[in-house]
Amino acid sequence: TGKNSGTILTVGFSNNNMSRGHGAQMWNGRSWFTFDTNAPLDIVTIGAQNIPPDTYPITVDVVGYQP
Repeated sequence: TGKNSGTILTVGFSNNNMSRGHGAQMWNGRSWFTFDTNAPLDIVTIGAQNIPPDTYPITVDVVGYQP
């Protein structure tokens, strides 16, 4: 969410991330993606969005990320 505008962005991993990963793994009945510790992650916007200039803080919990 933008700090000033309150605009919510929809984001995800780029296709580059999927090629760096180890593929989907099943755990506890869910599909998870695994990556090496130092693998760079590219965060991209998804779909057509009107994004005003603002500050958009983002936190990615790589250990627990599930799409």
